[in-house]
Amino acid sequence: MKCSEIDLIGYLDGNATEEIKSHIQGCVKCIAELEKIENFIKVITTRYAQGKILEKELDDTLSSIDMTTMDELPPALKQKVAELKKNRLIERVNAAVKKSVEIVNGIVAPLSNTEIHAMPASPKDITKTKKKSKKNQ
Repeated sequence: MKCSEIDLIGYLDGNATEEIKSHIQGCVKCIAELEKIENFIKVITTRYAQGKILEKELDDTLSSIDMTTMDELPPALKQKVAELKKNRLIERVNAAVKKSVEIVNGIVAPLSNTEIHAMPASPKDITKTKKKSKKNQ
């Protein structure tokens, strides 16, 4: 088996055949690639978790700010806080819309497959279709 045929992500997900497992265990190149992928996953997972924590802190801070009590702040700063709150809301709405579009596209795409053809509902429909196609010829 060639290294180019090995699905390392599938292996990490536990979806590997015995043949793939034995190849990986005996292949220095595949082991090195696996280590790179595992390190990348660790970095991304850590950064994602840190980002979620920071995002929650920002949301908590922004939601706790009462704009009506900010008279003593300079107008530019008050405006900046208002913009931050507005942008966070817009960001969330955009993310929700994008997710909805992806879901709808996932449902609609298979339905719009050009390979799907309408089937007659009954035997009578079949004979009608045959008669129409003979007339058109």
